[in-house]
Amino acid sequence: MHAMRLKSGGVVYGNAQSLVPLIKAVRGGRWFFYLPDEDRRDEGGVFAPFFAEEKLTIPSIGRLASACRADVFPTRIFYHPDTQRFEVTFLPALPPFSGSDMALDAVQLNAGLETVLAPDPAQYAWFQRIFRSRPAGAQKVYGPYGALRTRRHVPRR
Repeated sequence: MHAMRLKSGGVVYGNAQSLVPLIKAVRGGRWFFYLPDEDRRDEGGVFAPFFAEEKLTIPSIGRLASACRADVFPTRIFYHPDTQRFEVTFLPALPPFSGSDMALDAVQLNAGLETVLAPDPAQYAWFQRIFRSRPAGAQKVYGPYGALRTRRHVPRR
């Protein structure tokens, strides 16, 4: 995947890299595609609702958008099995993030992601175990072998 992105002119910024080159690139007119839905326990996220379940969310998008002086456009990518094609839709820009209130930014980010997924939640990569980290005292969502304990965590359309 990394090689394919580079081959088509993309630049991949790793988690351990400085954000300065990314910020300069976006300020210079480049696009930046951010995948906000991974459970990255090691990066100081906050818990925020996602489809009525508390999810650890890395709320850095507010600070990034502010530093880049950029709008945040949720992007929907759906696969159509009948045509075997992908459809990419850019939704309207989200309201500006606070950039300083991590909890508020996490709620806004997850709400934006819910808007992206609402038309067809089954297309989402639920296998990522995004509910792996739990707030103190919360029941585990996954059973043995990583399976969801109940289907209530996968929204229906």
